[in-house]
Amino acid sequence: MTHMHVVHLTSVHPPFDTRIFHRECRSLVQAGYAVTLVAPHEQNEVVEGVRIEGVSKADRRLQRMTTTVAQVYRKARQLDADLYHFHDPELIPVGLLLRARGKRVIYDVHEDVPRSLFAPSRDYLPSNVKRPLSWLIERFENLAVRGFSGLVTATPAIGERFHTLNPYTKVINNFPILDELISSEGISWDKRSLSAVYVGTIAFERGIRQMVEAMAYLPDDLLARLKLAGSFSPLQHRDTVTRLHGWRFVDELGFVDRREVARLLGD
Repeated sequence: MTHMHVVHLTSVHPPFDTRIFHRECRSLVQAGYAVTLVAPHEQNEVVEGVRIEGVSKADRRLQRMTTTVAQVYRKARQLDADLYHFHDPELIPVGLLLRARGKRVIYDVHEDVPRSLFAPSRDYLPSNVKRPLSWLIERFENLAVRGFSGLVTATPAIGERFHTLNPYTKVINNFPILDELISSEGISWDKRSLSAVYVGTIAFERGIRQMVEAMAYLPDDLLARLKLAGSFSPLQHRDTVTRLHGWRFVDELGFVDRREVARLLGD
């Protein structure tokens, strides 16, 4: 029996990205599909049934949007899959080229890019450029998505934006994989430490300043801690957060693997 071959494409995300690798690629493998992931990675390997085809990781944004994107397209053509599923706006031209070759292509929309340009993490863009750039990206994206076989969006709000443009739009939320978080060795609630755990990219738009400031309102003798499992984006925002009064109640853990996430949530 020949299994349908699905290829996921990304020029931006690491190979073991939670949404791409763990929620989508692994789920497809478990459902019986042959799955390949093309992503920036130093080697080709098979992990948990997912074949990873590495492309070079760019040091600069322009290099990523040119050299890396070109490499992703070459890999995609070589693999000659039944279905392609790509994850980055900069790969829209790749998706359109694959569609022109008669391939079925899905665009996975992780964020509302035109609106995200105004987020604090995009402070590298000059303010007078953001509005016209947002307008151009939205018009291009709206035109391109009409030609894809389907769209997958990460939130209902993004889904609402695209559903009228492409009726084959489905919302796949980033819900946790419950089996990873349930442990027979979990500590009972009355014995757990007084702590809050944040997992993911640490950014202003995700409320890091408010979380740290809130810790300062707790009594010192409560001994409560805020545990941060993730990395700051952009890194320079860390300097602002570490100067907040509540930072003395924070444990900065950096990036942790999925097993450590489960342990932190179980403590």
